[in-house]
Amino acid sequence: MLKRKTVLCCLFFVAFYLTGCSDADKPLNVNLSKSAPLKREEMFSTRRSLRVGIAKMAAIKQNRDYYIDLINYIGKKLNTEVIIIGKENYNELNSLLKGGEVDAAFIGSGPYIDGHDAFGLEPLVMPQVAGQAAYQVYIIVPANSPAKDLKDLRGKVFGFSEPESNMGKFVLEYLLAGMKERPETFFTKYVYTHGQEVSVKAVADNKIDGASVSSYVWEYINKKDPGLASRTRVIWKSESYASPPFVVRPGLFPELKNKLESILLGADIDPEGSRILRCLIIEKFVPARDEAFDKIRAIKAGLINSGGE
Repeated sequence: MLKRKTVLCCLFFVAFYLTGCSDADKPLNVNLSKSAPLKREEMFSTRRSLRVGIAKMAAIKQNRDYYIDLINYIGKKLNTEVIIIGKENYNELNSLLKGGEVDAAFIGSGPYIDGHDAFGLEPLVMPQVAGQAAYQVYIIVPANSPAKDLKDLRGKVFGFSEPESNMGKFVLEYLLAGMKERPETFFTKYVYTHGQEVSVKAVADNKIDGASVSSYVWEYINKKDPGLASRTRVIWKSESYASPPFVVRPGLFPELKNKLESILLGADIDPEGSRILRCLIIEKFVPARDEAFDKIRAIKAGLINSGGE
């Protein structure tokens, strides 16, 4: 039974969407950092509804409202009420997916692997950006920093977005392990920012000396808020990793799962769907397969074997 925790639970009926994507657009504004009590009857109701989860980490401030638009678009296509459940982190969201309190969710690659391997979480689709359903990890520093590579950040203060994030921590831990180092030994201090846009801003404001963020987040900010991005500088880029997937809980009705997949795979050729994707700077969604995440899985296994977790 779900204990009485505070989560954001908003019942949305799909509304009318504006066309195009500009500053004039007014996406549905939902504050995922605030919450309301979630009633038992809302979570276990027999009413026909779709419960979609999104962690605060899954979207950044600049695009979060468009993710809400996308979830409502799914509801419209299904002709179904949508309950949007926001959580602060991926671990909390995975718990809801495991217990069946959430049907589907936007989730990070690392937490997806945890959920898949622990209780059978299923990947459905993943976003394609710039021709690839993949992202890189960027190490960024303040624009005025003399640092040219990771070695120059020895003894500095570094920002990770979240403990269970591939883009936010695992890759950097793995990189340091190859140098016979750990975050505790390499940096004077490291902090968790609990948000990639928070990491970018902290670096830009010289509050931390460096951070690891996904290429998607940094490039999105660079396009939407170039003034902020210009106060940071990318000094290292990783190889490519599978994009964070849209997942469904184990046991979801096959018919509903197939409809969800069809809606998202066809969003780029639908007027409303394509507008939302443009706002998210996503070209389209493509099918997600578990084996696409084996590279990240190997990194996690390597960290465990080296004592990094």
